[in-house]
Amino acid sequence: MTESKISVILICEDEAKLPRVERGITINEDLSFQAFLQDSFLPPHRFKHLVKKDAKISEFSQVSNLVSFLNSVPVNNEEFCIKHALDKLQERVNEAVLPEEKRIKLEFVIEQGNLALGRKEYSPGLLGLSAV
Repeated sequence: MTESKISVILICEDEAKLPRVERGITINEDLSFQAFLQDSFLPPHRFKHLVKKDAKISEFSQVSNLVSFLNSVPVNNEEFCIKHALDKLQERVNEAVLPEEKRIKLEFVIEQGNLALGRKEYSPGLLGLSAV
């Protein structure tokens, strides 16, 4: 614990019986938080069902819910790695200055990847088109 942050971490032993931080949450002074799993931060949208839009903790019970959810995320899972790669790609596409044609193609690839992994059962864009 530092003056402006509190960290809740899970330490495990690796194959050599050495301690290794597997996952954790760091809560900042302004009640925003960052969650990490092994060597990667998890994007805030993975926790949107537990906290409000601004991704800040407003009740103490949310801390235990965040920790429980983080503990339920599988480690060393190929599907998790692919989801993480899609999340990272989405972040990069959002930040990048790209021609609209390339942005649309990349958004399509990301959406198809998420559909293939079963995150959604339908494409919101195609659902709107089918309603017309």
